[in-house]
Amino acid sequence: MLVENSSNQDGKFIVFEGIDGCGKSTQIEALKKYFDEYNLSFIIGEEPSNEREIGKFIRDFLHGDIDVPIQTLGPLMVADRIDHTFSPNDYGIIQNLRKGNSYLSSRWYLSTIAYEGVDYGVDYVRNMNQIFPDKLHADLTIYLDIPIDVAINRLHSGKEEMDLMERETDRLKKIKAIYDDYILNPENPFMESEHIVVVDGTLPEKEITSTIFGEIVKIMDDSRLKR
Repeated sequence: MLVENSSNQDGKFIVFEGIDGCGKSTQIEALKKYFDEYNLSFIIGEEPSNEREIGKFIRDFLHGDIDVPIQTLGPLMVADRIDHTFSPNDYGIIQNLRKGNSYLSSRWYLSTIAYEGVDYGVDYVRNMNQIFPDKLHADLTIYLDIPIDVAINRLHSGKEEMDLMERETDRLKKIKAIYDDYILNPENPFMESEHIVVVDGTLPEKEITSTIFGEIVKIMDDSRLKR
């Protein structure tokens, strides 16, 4: 079924991307007070998902609790995202957008391209994920950009959870290189239809939050935000 862009619906689909340690979870948590202040309905989600067995299986693997071939991760992420996006249950992205709830997601398909692209090759992973930009565009993607050394320091300090995929600095450099090639490269045709805002993730937390909410206000046609 072809699904219209979420911009044609009441709810807005807002995605947060970046390497681990960039502050995605911190900023989503901080933005909750803005949505509450303006009485805006919203749902917070993340990938891998927490609600279903596929997402839980992926998290167990990333945390080193189970041992399966790394080659299974890309297809599993796609399966989890299909379930997460199209499910008619309360946690489904499209289901919530149609109800008028904005959906704030920590990661979406660009994360899989960046992370699994290191193992599979970018073109293969991009093709696996083509269903998502074809069926549903994020109204806004926030890319929190930070240097590798800052990410590593945050991960080692315990400020952000460090899992299996972020334990090697060299790997993280490769992941960031793919992110930057997709998001920061103006000549990348795959990103032409994406609305991406790059935010300096090294700025003070409150300044980042204010900047992000300013971008959210721009995409929301809501009289409550005009006061």
